[in-house]
Amino acid sequence: ELKNLTFAYDAEHVVIENLCFNIRSGDRVGIASAAGHGASTLLNILAGLRNPTSGAAILGGLDLRHWSIDAI
Repeated sequence: ELKNLTFAYDAEHVVIENLCFNIRSGDRVGIASAAGHGASTLLNILAGLRNPTSGAAILGGLDLRHWSIDAI
C-alpha cells in the first residue's frame, strides 16, 4: 500500500507526489511513465533502495523503512 507517497530529488524536482494505491497479494501491476517521470524511482522505493520524501510504502502493515532489503 502507498499512502500519500512523495519523492523529490530536491525542492524543484518532485517526481512522485501524493501517490496512493493498494495492491493485494497475488495482484499483478504494471508501472509505466514517460522518461523522467518517476516509474524507476517508484520501483526503487518499492524495492527498498530509496526512501520516500514523505508518505509511506507499507508492506505487511509496516513501513518499508522498517524492513531489511533482503526481507523485501
